[in-house]
Amino acid sequence: MTRAQRELRHLCLFVTESCNLACAYCFASNREGQGIDAELARQAIDQALGADNVAPDVGLSFWGGEPLLVFGLIERLVLHAAERARASGKRVRFSLPTNLTLLDDSTIDFLQRHGVALSLSCDGEAPAQDRRRTRAGAGSFAVVRDKLDLVARRYGARLPAVRMTVSPATAARLRENVRFFVDRGFDHIHFAPVVEADWSERELDSLARAELALAGDWIAALGAGRRLRFPTWEKALAWRRHARAGASPAERALLCGAGRSMVAVDIHGDVYPCQRFVFYDKQARKHALGSVHGGLLAAVRTGLAFDAARLGTRAQPCCSCPEHARCTAVCPALGYRLCGDVHVVDERLCLLGAAQARAVDYLESRLPDEPALGRHLEQVLAVAGQRDLFAWLDRAEPGRLAARAGEILAGLGGGRTGAQ
Repeated sequence: MTRAQRELRHLCLFVTESCNLACAYCFASNREGQGIDAELARQAIDQALGADNVAPDVGLSFWGGEPLLVFGLIERLVLHAAERARASGKRVRFSLPTNLTLLDDSTIDFLQRHGVALSLSCDGEAPAQDRRRTRAGAGSFAVVRDKLDLVARRYGARLPAVRMTVSPATAARLRENVRFFVDRGFDHIHFAPVVEADWSERELDSLARAELALAGDWIAALGAGRRLRFPTWEKALAWRRHARAGASPAERALLCGAGRSMVAVDIHGDVYPCQRFVFYDKQARKHALGSVHGGLLAAVRTGLAFDAARLGTRAQPCCSCPEHARCTAVCPALGYRLCGDVHVVDERLCLLGAAQARAVDYLESRLPDEPALGRHLEQVLAVAGQRDLFAWLDRAEPGRLAARAGEILAGLGGGRTGAQ
């Protein structure tokens, strides 16, 4: 797809830079504490859902800070976007990450009525969650636990996804923190380490051991018929298959769509490649793509200036690394934040990737003997629309998917997707 043909498939709209928590690891630590003008937000939505954007399906996520601090604005924007989508013949998908603290029944009523998918940002049992302090300095576990109970009661079998952040201090109890959510019925859990933190060798080893133990739990749960979603590993397993299909590892670098099919609009109407760049590039504006006033489609056509062939650490280019073919550690935003260059991969990403690889290696080694794990991965790939990965399966085992299409579709019928 050429720059002129690029579609805007996802708009990350920052509705506020205020937050009622003061999490030490937050990538948005330099928030300005203000909100977006309602008319400016409507202009961004109108452009994303207008006729000039050829994408038939557009995701719209509301970001903060804590977005629910301005829930009244979100209500108006959701109604406006739904009407705009109807008028233009497009489908709009709403999502909203939240720390849960402000959720109540009336808010959930609106979110459910209008199909706004929640992504729950919380970290697990009390020692982990209480590290996320309120502005007054109190721990947040007690209120978040009650809100999780509220969500479980209101959403029933279709619970939202959980986005769990893992810090060096909580890495050793990753397994227990994940189990905290699983025991409450949550089955879609995205766990991710704080890359910006300073990880010691001991903490990295603790993380690797915890992931390996959790991988065993995952296989056991899938074998028992519990369909747990762990996107962190699903992505890595998928990319390993993708590499076997002959794809260049460099193709992974911007698979997220940053600055290509996705943009983020900050509270001032400036356009950036993704939500992280909004804060990482706030002062320098080195990778700002334009503004709402200049047009979102023009910003997408400008795109993030990125050459995957230049990727590497300070010590060596990625193409000479033995893990290159299966690595998923590339993020241009983190490269810019940690190294000042979107093409430089900080070695912390490499070390964290190596810790994760131990669990993924184990999962791959068990695939031949664990049909439930194989079936789950096929279902995930089908939902994600990874046609190239299915093509690899067909080449590897001719007719396999055709023979099992009915089983896969039946499995998908009982599945669901959520915000990540």
